[in-house]
Amino acid sequence: MAHSTVVRVGPNLHQSVLRDITALPGQPGTITITGVREASRAIMLTVVDTGAGLPADREPSISSTMGLQIIYALASQIGGKLIWQHSPGTTVTLRIPESTA
Repeated sequence: MAHSTVVRVGPNLHQSVLRDITALPGQPGTITITGVREASRAIMLTVVDTGAGLPADREPSISSTMGLQIIYALASQIGGKLIWQHSPGTTVTLRIPESTA
């Protein structure tokens, strides 16, 4: 992974974890971060929390919250794709294509 890509991925993970921490206000929970390089050479970074999860009717890509806007902007800068799964908790995966990985 190129240094410039790593520099952009760090803030994305930071924002994802901050979002997860706020999803666990005053209750026990777990945040898990994993990274995998696929056979295609793409990298998959996943952040999972056991919090309340995003509401089923909430579309993260059109969110007005600053944190989600930052996550999408940073992913876009590296040609990444965000994949969201709702409830239980929230799972967000950043797929970084081989060309930038």
